Amino acid sequence: MKALSYIKWVVLAISLWAVAPAYGYQPTHDYYNRFRSPYRNNVYLSQQVNMARSDVNTGEGAAQRFDGYGLQLSAGLEHFRFIQTGAFFSTSQLNNNDNAANEMRMIDSGIETKMVMSTPVSNIIVGAAGVISRANLNIDGERLAASGTGIRGSFEVSYFASSQVSLVVGASHTMSKYSGKNGKGVEVKPESRTTRLGAGLTVWL
Repeated sequence: MKALSYIKWVVLAISLWAVAPAYGYQPTHDYYNRFRSPYRNNVYLSQQVNMARSDVNTGEGAAQRFDGYGLQLSAGLEHFRFIQTGAFFSTSQLNNNDNAANEMRMIDSGIETKMVMSTPVSNIIVGAAGVISRANLNIDGERLAASGTGIRGSFEVSYFASSQVSLVVGASHTMSKYSGKNGKGVEVKPESRTTRLGAGLTVWL
């Protein structure tokens, strides 16, 4: 998929930038990070483009694997440069590599809490979230719309390119349980495990 190939190159480029030292007079990540105030809350808005892989078990035969891409938006507060609390919204479009007609569209939203660990090179951010999810599946011509809840763990590396913009590379894993009805009106309770790898920008207000 061309979209996945493009995202891989974006993730690689930002990863290299995040670990590269500053050149000449250019201030480093550590410079910007140390001069942010630890005595007040900082508002942030973040956007990431991500690759996604989801294993879905509907209880009817073998689990289906879907690969694709998506977009995540998040906003929140960073308290004293140590804890972040906020909300996120993500949407993903995925297809089955073995059968292109099998597809899945997923919308996740939730509340998350993250712990920030500062280093001279980048900030390491580890988080957990409660998730509300909506999934629309098309498997072998049978459509299924389901809603559910889940939990998510995340890991991010953030590099301050300026006092108001940081580059972010992140990964997350979500486990969700759904309930819905198929085209025959039969109740189905799918379960999914979704892994995402993304890159993007965070703007600090």
